[in-house]
Amino acid sequence: MPQTFAELRDQTLEALSQEAPRKALGILRVFLDYPGAPGLRDPETWAESWELFARISLAVSREKCAQHARDIARLPDTSRTYSLAGAEFLRLKLPGLAATAFQRAYELDPHSESVLYEFSFALQRMEQNADAVRLLSSHPEWVDTRFAACRLLAFNTVMAGDMAEARRRVAHLQALRQIPEALPIGLKGQDANGLDTSLGQLQGFVARADAVQEVASLALDDLRGWHFVTTGSVLLSLSPHGLDAGMNGRYAGLFDSQRGCARGIRLAKAILERLDCLPPRVFALPDRNSFILAKATARVLGVPCEPWPDGGSLEPGLVVAYDLRDVEKPVLVSLGRHRPGQKLWSHLTCWTTPGPVVADFTSVLCQDFFTPWGKRPVSNPETGRLEWAPPDGRPSDALVEELVQLTKEPIPPEEQPELLLSFVGAAATLTNEHGGGLFRSSGERLPQVVESPVRSPRLPLEPKKPPRTPLSKRFPASLHPPATPSLDSTGAIVPASFTDLRDQTLAALASEDANTAFRTIRSVLSYPGMTELRTKAHWSEAWGAFAGVAAVFAGDALAQQVRDIASLPDDAGAYFSLGYELIEQGLHGLAATVLQRAFELAPDSEQIIYEFVAALEHIGAHGQAVLTLCSPPGLVDTRFMACYLLGYNALMTGDLDEPRRRLALLERLRTVPEALPEESSGLDVMMTRLRRFLRRADAARHATSLDLEDLRGWQFVTTGTVLLHLSPHGFDEGMTGRYAFVQDSGVLCLEGLRRVEAVLKHVGVGVPRVFILPERQSAILGLAVAKRLGVPAEPWPEGGSEAPGLVVAYDLADLEGPLLESLHPHRPGQVLWSHLTRWTQESAFAADLTTYLYQSKTTPWGERLKFNAKTRQTERVQPDERPVEELAGELLAVQMDESTLDDLPTLLALVTAVQGLTGDVAPGWARSEGVRHRQLTDSPVKSSQFF
Repeated sequence: MPQTFAELRDQTLEALSQEAPRKALGILRVFLDYPGAPGLRDPETWAESWELFARISLAVSREKCAQHARDIARLPDTSRTYSLAGAEFLRLKLPGLAATAFQRAYELDPHSESVLYEFSFALQRMEQNADAVRLLSSHPEWVDTRFAACRLLAFNTVMAGDMAEARRRVAHLQALRQIPEALPIGLKGQDANGLDTSLGQLQGFVARADAVQEVASLALDDLRGWHFVTTGSVLLSLSPHGLDAGMNGRYAGLFDSQRGCARGIRLAKAILERLDCLPPRVFALPDRNSFILAKATARVLGVPCEPWPDGGSLEPGLVVAYDLRDVEKPVLVSLGRHRPGQKLWSHLTCWTTPGPVVADFTSVLCQDFFTPWGKRPVSNPETGRLEWAPPDGRPSDALVEELVQLTKEPIPPEEQPELLLSFVGAAATLTNEHGGGLFRSSGERLPQVVESPVRSPRLPLEPKKPPRTPLSKRFPASLHPPATPSLDSTGAIVPASFTDLRDQTLAALASEDANTAFRTIRSVLSYPGMTELRTKAHWSEAWGAFAGVAAVFAGDALAQQVRDIASLPDDAGAYFSLGYELIEQGLHGLAATVLQRAFELAPDSEQIIYEFVAALEHIGAHGQAVLTLCSPPGLVDTRFMACYLLGYNALMTGDLDEPRRRLALLERLRTVPEALPEESSGLDVMMTRLRRFLRRADAARHATSLDLEDLRGWQFVTTGTVLLHLSPHGFDEGMTGRYAFVQDSGVLCLEGLRRVEAVLKHVGVGVPRVFILPERQSAILGLAVAKRLGVPAEPWPEGGSEAPGLVVAYDLADLEGPLLESLHPHRPGQVLWSHLTRWTQESAFAADLTTYLYQSKTTPWGERLKFNAKTRQTERVQPDERPVEELAGELLAVQMDESTLDDLPTLLALVTAVQGLTGDVAPGWARSEGVRHRQLTDSPVKSSQFF
């Protein structure tokens, strides 16, 4: 449903209040972009709209633009005021706003030739070519007598797909070229190369259209035909995705593959054979992707592969580029001319960015891409998140060999090149200066133009990250405590000011105390950051201080990335790159602050949204993740990944209805190719995960509330683990059943043992043995359980055991390597109890039963703290080194108040409610196959996290 001006105005003002001017502009342009919303004709709305735009312009230091906006906000009756504003908007690459301004100028002065040209050109920049044709055609007094007007009409007629009218206009242009009075002022009687170039471009359009008219429909969905007409380049392959959704053979985001490259090699060979011009050599450009592709092409063609020399070469051969956007400028310059026997193939060509050189033929047209051998995002089936797979670091020769082998696979039916070869044969009949690049041996190569009668929706361009240098150092995982707070005379915490924290950070750095510096500055920068960060000066100071910390802990590479964003640039890619690295470092709170800025600059960028949401998930800000995902209109309804992430994050806020709706939509999106990410191997796993959560919730609700304080219920829904004990400390002060710091005791261990015994007895699970893990704390607890149950205690074999029994771990976080991995699979009759589970650290899998959730601990038998009544000081007690058998016996003799088990009926009611679940959704203790599910760090139940 279209939004009213009042709604858009309020959203714009909110974005401005958040110092997000680019987001504000994106909202306001819905109203201001040509032809303008209907309400824009109201004088008050017009004035208010342009005043808002002026505020946005000032927020990004565009004073001249702001002044022009204010000038036209007053609705003056002079055409020139609007023309000047439109020219400024066009200079700033805002053609939609420019066209709205020029439209008003034209209405005030429809007889101005210059206003007509300006308005028409703005419409052309918007690809509103049909509107431009109608506008220009209404002025025969100019399009019939002025070269510039006729040229504008001819070009827009071509881009509207009307070659018949274009032919007439080009013929008329040729006549006007000979009439001095028809030429622009200042060019009369001169040999104006610019006019000849523009006329030559249009003559080329007509000549190439005539050459292929028998084999190409040149309808508004004939991408190959129109790409040849407008650029002279032959398009080898058409995208099969999104044909009914407007893509018309182009790709938006392309996850290129080796098979895609192999297909390009096969088609390139086919057209070269058809033209009888197989090259004597292949030239490889210097970038890695082009080098791999060129060497494989040379192998397939059976010719040598040579490096492209500095300055180019006059020798015949096939020059192979993976993507001309990746080619450095001096190399592009050397490719600028056609030479006898030399062909240029670019595997990929960007259809949204003009370039100085267009290839003679190209495999596919795409907007953005990931290479087969570079870093690329992949979906983690376990977490449902996008993660970055590292580049393929194998030697180039190995990658070339794989690519060559793929070219030998049977040709799939959709790749049969008969239509392509017919097209190439027709195009080959044109060999003069207007011919396609494949058929020319001299002259300049044409530039890459992006205009075409065939339209495709453009996705918001994702920021390209610079090549990543692996960081040599990392922030220590244990370095998390914030600075010690100041207290007033009553003992209350005094909030530290931004200035104090900044100065403390700098002082700590000066004294080479990087640990304190990091703890201090982190409290400033962690999401959402102190309010002072909304000013440019404080933002720069805070991140500048953090750059010093980053240099110490992670090295100069990360420090430089931090400095790059300290100046508050308008480049979303800089923030995105740093946010990604901060996530890699485990600094999710800082990453979220940085990625929020990237999101404000590019609010429609899917890649930024997904990375921002990943950071928000890690810090438990699921509500903000939901708002972020729902911000771009239609994203969560048309993209599988966004739809899934919305379902997951909504569930993590306690909302079970939204995930159900999302799951139904995911079922449909799963069958829509353009809705899916290119790397789609884990999509079914994501849907299964949501189903699992919902089925567990449906069962658990019969016995528990699943409200925002139901820690035990949500622990089961999200992990399948039964939580045996809820902390009574600070429940109403934000802990809600979890422990922050806990000094574990024999009493708590015995309570956990008793609760395990009660649960297993209640569900009828027998324990024929207790497995003793080779870890001291686990061994003590396991021996005590075996004695309590009166069953054998057996050592856990290396690699695990298939025998039924109870596996006792004191804390899975204390285990690692092969031992931990051996506990990952479920086995018939085998139950895993981990007495403790750390709730602030995600782990590979969750135990079937756990006594309680903690953040930091000391164990009953390890080093621990003890209060000395005489000295009134806290002292450290050394670990108890007595034999594990003796300590296990003492544990069973501990006196425990039976009232600690008062909530056992509530626990057993939940166990009863979920006992009927089977398969993947069953409680962990009831599963006999598959692997244990991941232990998450969060749930809809929040707890205060102490660092």
